[in-house]
Amino acid sequence: MSSTDRRTITCPTGCHEDYLDRDPFENYDSNDRVVDYGSHYECRRCEWRATWSRQDGFVVEQEAVSPFDLDGYIW
Repeated sequence: MSSTDRRTITCPTGCHEDYLDRDPFENYDSNDRVVDYGSHYECRRCEWRATWSRQDGFVVEQEAVSPFDLDGYIW
């Protein structure tokens, strides 16, 4: 797989990828070597947030608001 290949990440509620913000990051050690890298993801539609990193894998930080929960989300 080359660095130009794109993997599609979607939120659990299946919102269109246009709603998903991706913010790549890199962490460096004291010798300016990359020790970790990944991306933060946030869906503007259902408020789902997660992070993928080389060290920790995929971690969900905030679950998506269900579109069927009228108390939690108003369309």
